[in-house]
Amino acid sequence: MMFSDADAGEDLAALKAHYRFDQWPQRLEEHLLISNLTLSGHELPGWSLLDPQGVDDEGRPRSIESWWQPERQDTGQLVRLDIIEGDSPTDGREHLLRFVGEAQLAVAEVDSDPIGDVAFIIEEEDALFFARANLAVRLRKAARPGAPVRELGVALDGWLIDKGVVERGIPPRIESFRFADDAHPAVGRVVRLEVVATDPLDRPVSLKVFARLGELQIVEGVETYLAVGEGTEEVTLIASSADGSTAAATLQLDISSTG
Repeated sequence: MMFSDADAGEDLAALKAHYRFDQWPQRLEEHLLISNLTLSGHELPGWSLLDPQGVDDEGRPRSIESWWQPERQDTGQLVRLDIIEGDSPTDGREHLLRFVGEAQLAVAEVDSDPIGDVAFIIEEEDALFFARANLAVRLRKAARPGAPVRELGVALDGWLIDKGVVERGIPPRIESFRFADDAHPAVGRVVRLEVVATDPLDRPVSLKVFARLGELQIVEGVETYLAVGEGTEEVTLIASSADGSTAAATLQLDISSTG
């Protein structure tokens, strides 16, 4: 099933019905939003990043195209990794369906050893597609020898959901992490997050925001939080620099139905 500009909406609806889009789970126990993603070369252990290219065309979602080869270069293996950033988990899953719809061979859902929130693989593991939070990911071999796309997908997904602080190089500085205008979240109320993280060397900074009780998405270019449950909440920010080092900050608050 292929997409065209003329009937993209109809194709997407057909793909949603065929792959039971409404039944896809959220496997992570927390809500997660990833923005301004950059690759440092440490995301796929044992593999070297060759040529990352960010795509920021106006009117199109932010994306990354990259090529990777084993650190042992004599294998002849080459993998292409494409990542699209959506504004929300639903948006990311729709981009995943577009990846699946562009596949030239039959795909099957990955049921055992889940990867991401939902994943699909091509026969003989020539390509893997998965969604995690607001991201859609496509891993595929780019040279004749086979490549362990499932294994690489597991490694990449583990990195995406990792909240650990990495001391590898020069970490970013988190200048501000708070609810904008000092707003206090309450169930059903959308509030903006003020997130400012900078790099001492003026390199790009990737952001990951985790929350237990609130849905996260980007609205008009700004991270937002919508509380969906009451209780004690922790909202955690992980900021990553281009060398893979990270810094973290956490907001702790009580969520109620009245604010």
